[in-house]
Amino acid sequence: MSKKATNWLFLVFLAIEAAVIILLQVTRFNLGIIGSLILNQLIFLLPAVCFLIKTKTAFSDVAPHKKLHPATPFLCIVFTGLCIPLITVVNVISQLFVSNAANQIGVALAGTPAWLIILVVGILGPMNEEFIYRGVFYQSYRKTGRVLAAIVMSAFLFGLMHLNFNQMSYAFVVGIMGALLVEATGSIVSTMIFHACINTSSSVLMVLQKDMLMETGGDTQALIEGQLVQMGFSSYEQYLMVMIIIYGITALFTTALAVLLLNGMAAIEGRGSELRDIFKRKQKCSGEGKKASLWSVPLVIAVVLSFLFMIVTYG
Repeated sequence: MSKKATNWLFLVFLAIEAAVIILLQVTRFNLGIIGSLILNQLIFLLPAVCFLIKTKTAFSDVAPHKKLHPATPFLCIVFTGLCIPLITVVNVISQLFVSNAANQIGVALAGTPAWLIILVVGILGPMNEEFIYRGVFYQSYRKTGRVLAAIVMSAFLFGLMHLNFNQMSYAFVVGIMGALLVEATGSIVSTMIFHACINTSSSVLMVLQKDMLMETGGDTQALIEGQLVQMGFSSYEQYLMVMIIIYGITALFTTALAVLLLNGMAAIEGRGSELRDIFKRKQKCSGEGKKASLWSVPLVIAVVLSFLFMIVTYG
C-alpha cells in the first residue's frame, strides 16, 4: 500500500469514528464500555483490511513475522519493563496540563470482570493496534526509504488516534519503541508482546483500583484525594512533580539499558546493521525516494480535525 493510500486510510478512520459517535448519540444506543472498546478497534481494523484488499497488498508486506529466536519474547518483556519509567514520566508530565484519560476509562470499567478487561484492553487491543500502526502505517511509510521519518510519523498517528492529549503523549513514545523493536527483530510479534505487556499491566492496575472506585461511587477525584492524604501530599500538582523527579531519574538509567537490550536483540536476530542504518544520515531509498514527503492533503486534514476535536473536547 502506498503512502498516499495510507494517509487516506487515516482520514477514513477519523470519518468513520465521527459518524459512529454521531449515530450512537442520535440513537442513544448504549454499547457499554467493553462493547465501545471493541467497536473502536473494529473501526480501525475493518477499513485497514479493506484497504489492503483494494490495494492488493499482501499481509506479509505490512506484518513482517519472521521466526524469532527463543530468547527474544522474554527479552521483549524485559525491554517493556525498562521502557515503563520513560513512558510513565511522559504520562505524568502531560497531566500537569490535561487530565488523566486512563482514569476515566478505569471508572467506566468498574464492575467489568477482570478477565474481560485484561483480554480486551490488555491483549486484543494491542494486537490490533500494532497490526495497524507498526504494520500497515509504518511499513507503508518505510517503503519511501525514510525509515526514521516513518518511525516518527507512524508513532505520531498512533498517538493522535487516541484523540486526547494525555494518551497521545505517551502513546507516541510507545510507538517509537515499538517501531524500533520491529526493526531490531524483523517481526511485528515483538512489538505486539511489548504493547500487550504495557496494556496488561495497566489493566491489572485498573482491576486493583476497581474496588476502591466502587467505594467512592466512581468518584475518581475523591479516590485521588484520599490517596494523596495517605501519602502526605498537599496537592495533586506536588504529587506529580515528585513523580516526575523520581521516574525521570529512573528513566535515565532504564532507557539506556533498554537501548542496550534493543541492540542485543538485534544482534541475536542478525539485524544489527538494519537497526544501525536507521540513524545514518544517508539511507538507501526505494519507490518515492529519500526526500519524498510523508504528508499529503488527506493526512493534513485528518491531523487538523483531530487537534480541533482534542482542543474543543479537552482544552
